[in-house]
Amino acid sequence: MKSFLGTILDAIVRNPLTTIFVVLLMVAAPGIFGVFAVIIIVMMLLGLLSWAMLVWRLRRVQREAEEQMRNHAGTGAGRTSGGGYRRARNEGDVTVHTPAHQEKRVSETVGEYVDFKEVKEERD
Repeated sequence: MKSFLGTILDAIVRNPLTTIFVVLLMVAAPGIFGVFAVIIIVMMLLGLLSWAMLVWRLRRVQREAEEQMRNHAGTGAGRTSGGGYRRARNEGDVTVHTPAHQEKRVSETVGEYVDFKEVKEERD
């Protein structure tokens, strides 16, 4: 990892015109340089703040997802929705739950029934 001074020297070598402009601005107009410096510092602080908010939000979402997984695992790993316990199932066991009463989604008056016959094509 480079030192701070090494990083500054690399920036000067890569951008000599920008460095000359900044030095001239510092000497000729320190007030304007101060304004630019404040603007740059504020932009850096806003960037740091937005990064911190992003990390905080991602960790919060991660904690909520972990909590939902724990709650889901707690209700599904041996408890039924009624609060009772059910026996542990072996791997590969299949259970099908069907609702007691299914309502039709489409009423009887919609559409009509069409009877069809399968037609076989005869070849010579």
